[in-house]
Parts: sequence; structure tokens; C-alpha cells
Amino acid sequence: IPWLDMLTSVSSYCDSLDINVSMWYPAFFKKYDTPELLSVAQEHWDLIFSHLPRLDVLFVPGGDPGGRPAAELFEVVEVQAKYMREKYFPDAEVWVSSQYGLSVSVDLGLDEPWVPLVQEQQWMQELRTERVQSFLTGVVYGPWSCVPIHEFRAQIPEVLPLRNYP
Repeated sequence: IPWLDMLTSVSSYCDSLDINVSMWYPAFFKKYDTPELLSVAQEHWDLIFSHLPRLDVLFVPGGDPGGRPAAELFEVVEVQAKYMREKYFPDAEVWVSSQYGLSVSVDLGLDEPWVPLVQEQQWMQELRTERVQSFLTGVVYGPWSCVPIHEFRAQIPEVLPLRNYP
């Protein structure tokens, strides 16, 4: 079955059973910083979201592809969340993970190494901003997180719930 048909079928079936539909959807594109590049991303979002009868949760991993600087990641997630909510799913939740444990990202062509813990600390700082808290529903502790989950939770603002992603 073609992948877009599968998305539609699974979302429809879950909807018929009133089961929440969550989708793992990374920030695929290397850059989103010009109108042309943003337009390409929006076309891709339209392709995906228009095939889903239901979407309750959008999960954007900070990794896989990863390594995007925290401020840039949250800018992309904010734009994607706004677009998705305004055009398709106004009540959809948005969750994000850090996943900076690898020190390079071949997927995004980020071959300049970084210190994973420093990247994750910058990510945590972004979580503390009102701007990020205004569009983000919660945070995911995922693979390649740099600290144990209890330390991770202690660093996240209390207003943001935490999920564990295996």
C-alpha cells in the first residue's frame, strides 16, 4: 500500500475507534529561513496533513535528523505548529524531544561536531521561554538524551508535561 494511503487508512481507522492519532514528524529540511524554502516545507506539510482525517499529537524529534541548534529547532517547530493548527488540526498537541546525544548530523549536513550536553542545555533554556511554552504541549525524553530521566525532568519547566519515548 502506498505510504500516503497508509497514513490515511491508519488515521481513519483510529478515528473510527476514537483512538488518538500521534505522528512522529521531524524537521526534515536543512533550512527554513527563506520564503522559498518555507514554501517547499509547507507543500510537504500540506501533502502529509491533508491525507490525515485525524491528528491529535504531532511529535517533532530534536534528533533523527538532529543537531539543529535549539533556537533554530524551536523556530521551525513553532512555524510548523502554527501552520498545522491554522490549516488542519486546531486542537493538535505538539511535543518535542532533545536527542542531542550524537555529536554530528549527517542527515542535515551538520558535520561540525558539537558537545551534546551543551546542545541539550541550550534546548532546556529555550523551554523556559514564554514563546516556546505558548505553542508547545509537552516534552519527550527520548533516545540520545544526555542525562538520566530524573535529571531531565528536574530541568524542564513544571508547566510542561514529560513523556518517555522508548
